[in-house]
Amino acid sequence: MSMHFSVIAPVLRGGSYGPAVTILERELVQRHFRAPTGERPLRERRHRCRLRSAKACRADAHRNRERRHWRALYRTATPQAKLSGNYIEIDKTKQLLYVVRGGKVKTIVPVSTGKTGNTPVGTFHVYRKAPGWSGAMFWANYFLRGFAVHGYPFVPPWPASHGCVRLPLWVAKRIYDQIPMSSRIYIHY
Repeated sequence: MSMHFSVIAPVLRGGSYGPAVTILERELVQRHFRAPTGERPLRERRHRCRLRSAKACRADAHRNRERRHWRALYRTATPQAKLSGNYIEIDKTKQLLYVVRGGKVKTIVPVSTGKTGNTPVGTFHVYRKAPGWSGAMFWANYFLRGFAVHGYPFVPPWPASHGCVRLPLWVAKRIYDQIPMSSRIYIHY
């Protein structure tokens, strides 16, 4: 006697909770995604986790394509670093920042680059650091002229900045602390 059954991918939206959200968050942590800590409302944290995983898996975060989203997540491994050594890598296509240590991606955080595509591409080095708030920037790491990797209150999952690399405020200081002066920053599509 054999039994057949179907497994239906759970639908997750902002405000979702329960075992499916717990599984999603665990899968993201295993792939080195940073998640916001408890200071944000739970529903916002979970929704941001979903957006982050959709960006990493190249799934559409704004449409209800849950089955493809879950499949893509399970097929996606931690991204491979493009270069060796210690550096910060920014993938403009996925809108993600990778903290690379010893040639391996150790941390992944969502970013938002230039809305007109003007975030420069190439290898740069941090020439100035500005702790705390500096105008609209929070914990800024300058790498070319006025371009910086910095915290900002609004970091959507698409390019929206004037050219800098925006980080969510909840992770800006942690990334700032992981980018010493003269650190290499590699930005690519």
